[in-house]
Amino acid sequence: NEIIKQSGSSITIGEAGDTVSGPFTNTPIALGYQSSDQSLTKASSNRIINWTTTLDTDSAFDTSTSRFTVPTNKAGKYLINWQLKFDGDSSGNTGYDLNRMSVFKNGAEALQTDHVREPQIIYGAFVQFGTLDLVASDYLEFYFYPDRGGGTAGDTVGEQAATYFTILRLIGV
Repeated sequence: NEIIKQSGSSITIGEAGDTVSGPFTNTPIALGYQSSDQSLTKASSNRIINWTTTLDTDSAFDTSTSRFTVPTNKAGKYLINWQLKFDGDSSGNTGYDLNRMSVFKNGAEALQTDHVREPQIIYGAFVQFGTLDLVASDYLEFYFYPDRGGGTAGDTVGEQAATYFTILRLIGV
């Protein structure tokens, strides 16, 4: 079966308001945010928890485990974006701070973004974008590694506009 252009330079399929299904849809899509603050441990990989989803087309994000799992028949290239906002602690802070955001795939670090900041800034937000090739049953988790020159690691800001994620399938394979 083919769609053949009869004249002109465009092809119209359907009408405004129609929906598309099948191989053209980029699902799953999961959107969520951290629903409550989380205490962080300095110089340690902290798995970020307390997620609430606002959209989860395929029920792929399990809020009880804070884990996204690729559904059956949904292999492909995925775009992952997340932001973490925190309230830090400047007491006793003597040097630059390293803040590492990571996305773990199947228990191993798959994406890593390092942010360095001045110790006088005791709060802020960090963002990470990346793409990963995923197959059915692969799972993703979010981690944050705060390494301070002094003081404590602080807490995440668990609010919808502060700490959030987007995971969406760009193309299937």
